[in-house]
Amino acid sequence: MGFISGLKELFKKGIFAFILLSFILAWFLILFGITFIPSANFHIFAGWFIAILIGFNIVLFFFSFFKSVDKMGTALIVIAFIISLPLLIIFAEIVGLFFIFCFFANLILTSFFYFKVSIDSATKVDDYLYKKKGSRKVTRTLEFLIFGILDLWLLIRTAIFFGSINPASFIIFQIIFYVNLILIGFVILRLLFTKKFAAYITLFFLLSLFYVIYIAIDIFAEIIFTGLGTYNWISFFIDLILFLYIIGAIYDRVDYLKEKLIIFRADTIALFVIIIKLLVQINELLNLGAPPDVTEELMVLFVFIAFNLLIGIYSIFAHKEGKTGK
Repeated sequence: MGFISGLKELFKKGIFAFILLSFILAWFLILFGITFIPSANFHIFAGWFIAILIGFNIVLFFFSFFKSVDKMGTALIVIAFIISLPLLIIFAEIVGLFFIFCFFANLILTSFFYFKVSIDSATKVDDYLYKKKGSRKVTRTLEFLIFGILDLWLLIRTAIFFGSINPASFIIFQIIFYVNLILIGFVILRLLFTKKFAAYITLFFLLSLFYVIYIAIDIFAEIIFTGLGTYNWISFFIDLILFLYIIGAIYDRVDYLKEKLIIFRADTIALFVIIIKLLVQINELLNLGAPPDVTEELMVLFVFIAFNLLIGIYSIFAHKEGKTGK
């Protein structure tokens, strides 16, 4: 799997391994403190740890425009660490504005990469079946029908469940149903004109529906769960896996990034992703116990649906069966 190779490449760089593990530790500390340790002193310690980490990453981010992180000497890294907190305090207002930018960047990144996970997984299954020339017509037709029926059944059941919690949520699943219909329409058009069958599309529907359900559960977690402690930890592990996938995918395409994004190193992009995830995730954890911001969750959901529709149409025509790339 490409993202695992990317993570291995990243962990070869000691400073990045430290940054990544520090980020995960900060994420864990906040959640652990909120869940198990009501002590104000612990929260103050965690807060300072996170503030220093954010400042350190921001300084390194700007340094990375001029020098690769793994080629920075010890002296430069120490300087970045020393000036990180003072700069964060001095530019606190700018950091606040930067957070707004990070929120939208995180929204787009997370939605895009979960879309990518879904589409890559679906096409890999389909390509495997396509390469079996003797049986591919039957197996790929069954693939389309079986996953299509499963997706429709789960979509209906989910719509009924969340509709019983909040009738307005039913509209979300109606939109998803219509988006799926539009994509199937393009699959049929491609089949009629090119004799190529994008049979993977229904498996893609099913995989992407899991993310929609996850967001819906996040919105209604306080109603669904009597205690949010267990759910918060489940959410932590899901978000962590997706974060590691994003970072791994970036480092898996280092050569491509060097070619296409001449002024941006893979290090710079990876640091940027860590910073936005750190700021956004810590903000979410600090607001645990407060009512969920439904507007933010709906924005995440509709951006993801937009990716499904627009890039989904592109992938139907661009994907060549049996030739899945990275």
